[in-house]
Amino acid sequence: MSKQQTIVKQLIKDFDFEFKSFGISVNWDIYIEIEKEQIEAAYNQGYRDGEIDSFDTKDEDVEHFGDAENYYNQTYQP
Repeated sequence: MSKQQTIVKQLIKDFDFEFKSFGISVNWDIYIEIEKEQIEAAYNQGYRDGEIDSFDTKDEDVEHFGDAENYYNQTYQP
């Protein structure tokens, strides 16, 4: 299975040269990080919405399992 391209990374790929040709320098790292956080939050929310009440307390959160980061790393290109 090939990894997917996120929209922000695709936009960078498409437009970074255009920005540079106009002398505009953009630090894309913040946009990549924000998108990664949003993808991970959506993964966690989907997991929470679908989980059965199997935890003893609601204090336990899916974020502690690291699944969202694993999902992101396995699904999207670095």
